[in-house]
Amino acid sequence: GTTASNSRLNRSRSPRPMARAGKSLGSSTIPNPMMLILQQPDSLKLTRKQADSLSALSRAFTQKADALWTPVAKYLESIPDGYDKSAAYAQYVTAREQTVDYLVTLVPAVNQLLTKAQKRRLPLQILNFLDSRVLKFMRSSSAGIETSPFIIR
Repeated sequence: GTTASNSRLNRSRSPRPMARAGKSLGSSTIPNPMMLILQQPDSLKLTRKQADSLSALSRAFTQKADALWTPVAKYLESIPDGYDKSAAYAQYVTAREQTVDYLVTLVPAVNQLLTKAQKRRLPLQILNFLDSRVLKFMRSSSAGIETSPFIIR
């Protein structure tokens, strides 16, 4: 009856639908630049060694991001209606900062793999994820890079 339908309505207003996205929370806020580069093989003319190295870095990033974001998704899935928004946001911020921190450790290897000519062919969006200044800005920003009103260059 009425109680069951009210319960369903209350649940639809909770963060659970977002939590069901699970690990995609991380990839939607901090994309994997190695994967984005690997999706441009023709224009970049990647060598087999470059592609293999980028694949390994991409896998490492994905595994780390999954490890960081899975607990956040589980936490968001488990919180009750009337939850503490600041605690939920703190979980998100911590995972975001740790994801960016890890990406910062991978960027030098990615930059060493690519030639200057290959970097010139990369879209600005991907180049920004290979720039430590942009990543430091993203680390503390609540907005994704695409929604940022300016680009650091």
